Amino acid sequence: HTHTHTAEVFDEHGAIRYTMNGGWDKGMVLYEGHVPRERLTPHPEQAMQDPNALMTVWKANVIPEQSKVMYGLPAFAMGLNQMQVKARARIHTHTHRERVGERER
Repeated sequence: HTHTHTAEVFDEHGAIRYTMNGGWDKGMVLYEGHVPRERLTPHPEQAMQDPNALMTVWKANVIPEQSKVMYGLPAFAMGLNQMQVKARARIHTHTHRERVGERER
């Protein structure tokens, strides 16, 4: 269970223009002006559903089921590790002894 994180956005005169609230694993919502912490929800899930929020700044993607066996990586990062069939056919496998700079040694 995570707790919410709160941040404030200031203008060039030092006045608070926006307050952000949410959780790193759920997302962040934006409120206009200064919102005291006691008026913000302490639960990220509730913060993401708050009708008083001006907008959602960002929302976390759903973590894929296989993420636990892939070191907690999200879908995008896991996709970087999956070689496409067409790419695999174009990549030559070899040992370090076959590399050009290694043959002369």
